[in-house]
Amino acid sequence: MIADLPEGESVAATTDRLRRDGRAVDLVPEAADKGELLDAFARALSLPAYFGHNLDALNDSLGDLHPGEPTTVVWLAGRIERDDPKLYGTVRQILEQSLPNDVDVLICHR
Repeated sequence: MIADLPEGESVAATTDRLRRDGRAVDLVPEAADKGELLDAFARALSLPAYFGHNLDALNDSLGDLHPGEPTTVVWLAGRIERDDPKLYGTVRQILEQSLPNDVDVLICHR
């Protein structure tokens, strides 16, 4: 499931609430470009060393994620969404199609 962080709700308060609810939280920080974004996903999700740092590799790696507990990926997507809306849309589509059912995504657009 992909959802948007509600307007006026802070990332810190939301991640605290998710953790209290028993979910693991992986924070994908802001990125300025495609390379930074792929690096951010790789670090936040502990993608394997063989991760190819391209969109196809992101798609493949997300399908292989099995965190073992309910997880929410919090993606700080505001900068990429503003600077490269096509990349934002592509990554959002990859997340929607590739993540296992026990992994949700919460997108912060600020």
